[in-house]
Amino acid sequence: MGTELVFWILAMGFSIIVGLWMILPLVGRRDGDDPFADQPSMRVHRAALAEVDRDFASGLLSQEDAEAAKVEIQRRMLKDAGDGTSEGIEGQTTQSRPLIGLAALMLGGVPAAAVAVYLYYGNPGEPDLPLASRDAERQQVQAERATLSAEIQELLHRAQQNPELDRVWIELGAAYREAGDTAEAEGAFRQALERARSPEVLARLGETLINRADGIITPEAKSLLTEALEKAPALPQAAYFLALAKLQEGDPEGALRGWLAMERQVPPGSQWAQILEEAMVQSAIEAGIDLDRVRAQFAETNPPTATPPFASGPSQAEIEAAGQASPEDRQAMIEGMVNRLRDRLEEEPSDVDGWLQLARSYNVMGDQENLRWALEQAVKNGPERVDVQVNYAFSLYSPEDLRDGKPIPQAAVLAMEKALEINPDQVEALLLLGIRDQNTGFYEGAREKWGRILTVVDPSNPLYGAIERRIGELPTQ
Repeated sequence: MGTELVFWILAMGFSIIVGLWMILPLVGRRDGDDPFADQPSMRVHRAALAEVDRDFASGLLSQEDAEAAKVEIQRRMLKDAGDGTSEGIEGQTTQSRPLIGLAALMLGGVPAAAVAVYLYYGNPGEPDLPLASRDAERQQVQAERATLSAEIQELLHRAQQNPELDRVWIELGAAYREAGDTAEAEGAFRQALERARSPEVLARLGETLINRADGIITPEAKSLLTEALEKAPALPQAAYFLALAKLQEGDPEGALRGWLAMERQVPPGSQWAQILEEAMVQSAIEAGIDLDRVRAQFAETNPPTATPPFASGPSQAEIEAAGQASPEDRQAMIEGMVNRLRDRLEEEPSDVDGWLQLARSYNVMGDQENLRWALEQAVKNGPERVDVQVNYAFSLYSPEDLRDGKPIPQAAVLAMEKALEINPDQVEALLLLGIRDQNTGFYEGAREKWGRILTVVDPSNPLYGAIERRIGELPTQ
């Protein structure tokens, strides 16, 4: 018997089995009955699947862990579905007979459709994947695991040699999490917490506790994240999970308000913006809440607090005059508006967004000295703002300096370290500090920081491939 004939016999057999599995609930239930109407567990399972997606997107779960969790949840859904549809078979009435036609269509049509699709897209004559290719994939996985294991052993050695350094415990905890050992990760982060109750350590330990509790935000995790957010109000991980805690506590509108507040702080179009939008839409649908209504109410009760960059102008007449002015006059008008903004900021120095706008204006004018001065004022008045620290660092160390391989000034390093303390996943800070580690021979530090970039950057982003290449070029110690 030819191999293709065996394939078709097996395919048809499995198709009939699947078809029977699909039609039994139809022929066995009464007309008008919803087999899942009294099964709240199905809603729980769907919410759990959505939660796995969110954890994977935010970096809490690796792809392997996320897929394993989904398989387990789907297995439970199938079990509950079977339990919920088995009772009505004996009570079938004549009203359910019209479903027999649908059942017959499914039994014959589904396999036929599957065969048609396979013949169009598939290739039954395609040879198996060569054994050598599969061996190469396995060897690559084994090599990656061996590298991670060696990294963990190196970090353990460093932790034993310098147990008072909180940074080494943080990196060890991150390595354990990447390896899927959340118990050891928790222990490492607790060691780091004993040495420094920084927002980064508080957030990382809180996330690990949530991971260990299968996505449930425990009281301890909530307390840690609350403390992290108090110390770093712009920390997205803490804000996200604290809003999620409200959802788990039965307050979906409170969760939506928390995410809406967070939405104002993340860059539009960023990965965090996508995560928030998906979380809000999914939660609103599951809770039966009109998301647009909640948005409108939130905007009404929480108006934006940022002061407009140019509070005193320009007026419409000035705009029209600028369009007709000579280049010299137009430059003078721009300088006048910038000076008005500067005068206002010197009277209201707490307007951090105003200082950033002033810095951008000086950058357009090519005035690097005043650009740096404006950013220094922004740092002074908004030290917990990630964007302030990053902008200040790049005013000291430009992308051109990075391209030319110039050494990173210590002030820029300190600013990026502060940004990373506020937001452990800040990409620019991870990139720059990873380069610092590479230049000083601390290759494991560079590997850990750049590896964290891969957990927050979309694989389609060109930066993803560039970071992967950088990691691959790092020497092993």
